[in-house]
Amino acid sequence: MDNIVQVRLSDDLRERLERVAERLEMPLSTLIRTILASFAKKPEMVRLTENGFTVEEEDRILRSLKATEKAIEEGKVETFRSVDEALQSLEQEIRK
Repeated sequence: MDNIVQVRLSDDLRERLERVAERLEMPLSTLIRTILASFAKKPEMVRLTENGFTVEEEDRILRSLKATEKAIEEGKVETFRSVDEALQSLEQEIRK
């Protein structure tokens, strides 16, 4: 039998959790149930950044962004202004 548990959240926390739920393409209630079930199995705290990512996820994104910016500056990657431009470039590579 399912039970209802009510919690009070600050507006800020609710907004951050909603962003995480949206990113994971699930309702907020499902995200909260998943977090609680995970915590019940392995009780450890999960820290979220102000962007709604875990610290590890945000660090990974920032490292990737810095590496990408460096590669662009060094001319090691090609940038595109539109999806069509990127697809045309890929199609040219396939034809080679």
